[in-house]
Amino acid sequence: MKLNGIYTALITPYNSDFSINEQALEKIIYNIIKEGVHGIVLAGSTGENYSQTLDERIHLMKLCTKFIDKRVALIVGTGAVTRTEDSINLGKEAKSVGADAIMISSPPYAVPTSKENALNALTIDKAVGLPILLYNYPGRTSVDMDKEFLDIVSKSKNFCGIKESSGEIEKIDFLMNNYPFIDLCCGMDDQAFDYFKAGAKSWVCAGSNFAAKAHIALWKACVVENDFAKGEKLWTAIKPLMINLEQGGKFVQSIKYGVNLTGIDAGPPRLPLLPLEDSEKEKFETIVNEMNIQAEKLFSLNGALRKVPGLALSEYSILELPSNTNDLSPSLKSVVLYSISPTVTNALFEFMESSVPKVRSKFQKASGEPMAPQDVIITTGLGKGVIIPGVSITKSPSITDVEVLLLYIGNGAFVLTK
Repeated sequence: MKLNGIYTALITPYNSDFSINEQALEKIIYNIIKEGVHGIVLAGSTGENYSQTLDERIHLMKLCTKFIDKRVALIVGTGAVTRTEDSINLGKEAKSVGADAIMISSPPYAVPTSKENALNALTIDKAVGLPILLYNYPGRTSVDMDKEFLDIVSKSKNFCGIKESSGEIEKIDFLMNNYPFIDLCCGMDDQAFDYFKAGAKSWVCAGSNFAAKAHIALWKACVVENDFAKGEKLWTAIKPLMINLEQGGKFVQSIKYGVNLTGIDAGPPRLPLLPLEDSEKEKFETIVNEMNIQAEKLFSLNGALRKVPGLALSEYSILELPSNTNDLSPSLKSVVLYSISPTVTNALFEFMESSVPKVRSKFQKASGEPMAPQDVIITTGLGKGVIIPGVSITKSPSITDVEVLLLYIGNGAFVLTK
């Protein structure tokens, strides 16, 4: 099994009496698969596995298998139990319901040595016989999956990936360089961009329970398109949420409230955790809303740019258009304004005249015709700019010489500069 994509660390929604809310669970799974996640990780710490009975965990496996219906990969956690026998039983149940892999973490409280921990993982592996995602979270288990551990478990080819949640940034290069046959999976949300820049291809993330689109966009920009300039802009929009989650001290509670914001009742966390307080909810909602606004602008902008043939986007820096554009360079050789808004007509021309006075004289209407959707304003040289209704930009002169592009896409204006 190769790990590549966005894998949602699934929450467990509860009713007010703390029983499993099966209807909400089905809705969450439906939504995140529809948005494009590549897999679901069940029974991790985000799913509150530590608060569930073995029977409940087995019931959740059966529910998720039914709701997922083989559309994406299912990885089932076997941790948060102290007895190896319980982890084995959970693994066998996962195999019987058709899970694609299991996730093994270090056993809590026992604090085994690296060798003991590795032999324990190999025991589970031998009994279950499924691909294994390791889960290294020493902050919760007090045991690190270090070099000695990895050297021992590497004897089995079933150990195909590691969700690295130590927070130690140097672990990225260590794992990439020394264990290339074990797929590195980001497990520390506020370091996701660092993982992708280093070459990791997967991210087990909890925020994708309610914001899968943004997580997938970041993965796609970095892993599929290898466009880290685009990725960095998406990361700038996403990072405040990631910092709040990882450093705010109320991870599970925040994820559940994020799901609530989508209209699905995630219910309360089980004890000893308590729901967010009102002030915390307000702060979290503000962060999520701002992320959605910024991300949506980038989605719209990139969607617009993809419709401009011949445009080498990698050559440009993208900035949101400032309210005062008088300081734009007066020596522009070429300006293009491209609109995909279905409602833009002459208003767009007026926007250019009022917003960019230093190039105002370069624009003139063509035959008095009103602008139609997707019209292109082009200026080349001095005073030769015209509005050309319905003309593809590839038919326009000097596209490779364009130094600045101004785009109005309905929900914002942007300036692109070489």
